[in-house]
Amino acid sequence: MRIGLGLGLTQGGQTIRPEAQILADFIRDRYRGAPGPGLLDLFDFAAAGNRTYVNALGHVMTAAINEPRSGHHAYDAGLGQWMPVGLLQEPAGQNDINWSEDLSNWDTSALSSLTASGTIAGLPAWEIVDSDAVTYRNIAVPMNPVTGINTVSVKVRKAVAPTALFACRTTWNDGGSKYAGMSFNAQTGVVTSKWDADGKIAEGVVDQGDHWIAWYAYDSTTFTATSLEIFPSYFDMSGSDGGAHTGTQVVTAVMSEPGHIPGGSSYIKTTGTPLARARDSLELSPLTLAKLLVRHNRAPNLVQDGAWTLGSNWTDTAGDLTHAAGSTSNAKQTGQGVEAGATYLVEYDITDSDDAGFVALRLGDIGTNQAVTTPGDNGSYALLAVADTVDDSFALHCDAALTATFTNIRLRKVAMPTRILDSAEIQDLTLFMAGSMTYVDEDAFSTVVPLSWTESGSNFIEWRLSTSGSASGKFYAVQKTNDVQTAVQQADAQSLPGANVPFSWAAYHSNAGVNLSHDGTLRVAVLTPNLPDLAGSPIQFAPTGIVTLARFGLILGASGDRLIEGLSK
Repeated sequence: MRIGLGLGLTQGGQTIRPEAQILADFIRDRYRGAPGPGLLDLFDFAAAGNRTYVNALGHVMTAAINEPRSGHHAYDAGLGQWMPVGLLQEPAGQNDINWSEDLSNWDTSALSSLTASGTIAGLPAWEIVDSDAVTYRNIAVPMNPVTGINTVSVKVRKAVAPTALFACRTTWNDGGSKYAGMSFNAQTGVVTSKWDADGKIAEGVVDQGDHWIAWYAYDSTTFTATSLEIFPSYFDMSGSDGGAHTGTQVVTAVMSEPGHIPGGSSYIKTTGTPLARARDSLELSPLTLAKLLVRHNRAPNLVQDGAWTLGSNWTDTAGDLTHAAGSTSNAKQTGQGVEAGATYLVEYDITDSDDAGFVALRLGDIGTNQAVTTPGDNGSYALLAVADTVDDSFALHCDAALTATFTNIRLRKVAMPTRILDSAEIQDLTLFMAGSMTYVDEDAFSTVVPLSWTESGSNFIEWRLSTSGSASGKFYAVQKTNDVQTAVQQADAQSLPGANVPFSWAAYHSNAGVNLSHDGTLRVAVLTPNLPDLAGSPIQFAPTGIVTLARFGLILGASGDRLIEGLSK
């Protein structure tokens, strides 16, 4: 996914090779488009709690509050090694098991023995033993109340013995014993029994190098689960031993979480009570995008030197405005082309501040504060404001306590990327993204939303993965302008549900048409009358679904089939 290497647009006989204003390589941790080189220099990120990811050794690591989970790895069974995959983004989640890794707190009365046994994925592990040739031994923990569909997952060390048949099940009672679960060969990873008579939906075993993740999903709508049981050796729900009645397993990291999640989500450690995981929130802020847009559009500064109307305690020295403490008043300009409803980027520098009082922007209505800031330290300030009336005016409004000097005052309109071609105005941009998703067929149009640039329900650009109807995983590039929606869909060769499903997509959005390309497969453009006005709105990443971001790019003022076809390869 390279930019400017034979991926140009041809205009007037000249090949133009557009350069991305924003380019994020989450695997290499390299970023373009911000004052600094880091992820947090470019993106806004928030997460209200600790979350986990996997490092290059395959160990579970903890990311602190508001720390992005970059450096996430996934195991490549073909290569036999852990590979960097980028930035892990997940919705909120919860582990409903009271003790996820300290199995000494589980009920061991029906187990032959329980012994600490090193680590799995860097987490404390436990050896569970069934040495009884008659009774099937297990370790159990009471289930906290759950509803709907849930996924159980557990890490299991790869076994040496070829007959080691691991089993895990959720049990309940509605007048008779019921259970949903699975068993598998812990040496080969082959599922030996699906135990799917009572509410089971799906199951699987994921290769993690030196261990497996065994998981199953079940529907608890019609019952209340009472316990979760792990058997060192058990074959199926009929009570068969599968030729191996006794056995030993080493396990850790037990989870039961809401939803159907192939392989389970990132590990959540619990120590006595269920614990929630905070949602990852990643976005390109409206301010970051506004700065790029005004620069790309070469938006003029509407502030003119010498055109200020000054209230009391203001002075103008060669364009530098100073407000002295003593009265609340405005420094304003009128007739400079301020448009009602338009978004503006306002920037200024403050010097000689006494660190008191406040300054407010007044845009359109000279009596309404659009944005209020307390200057604090001297420095540079940038704010977005929307002109709220037809009054063509702009003002800096200072309260009586403030003394400060304002320099380099700029007022520039923020608009979608605009260029002129053969006397026609073109608004266009290109987005591209690569990574992986974890999802199931939910029969929903927006099963995964890797990208959303939304002003309202009437105006947005959004990328969606659909499992609606017969779709198993069809990518849509959707554009909606003033309630008129346009969408281009992926070809019939679709993604299949599962864990860490790879994708590479690119799409252009313009006031003439929309088109997409997925994994190098170009679709047919759909005509559209207008590009939605999204100035002042953020680009959100993975607001819906589990997505690991490998790369992302934004090119303003460029579009074309050849461009997106190359970017999606």
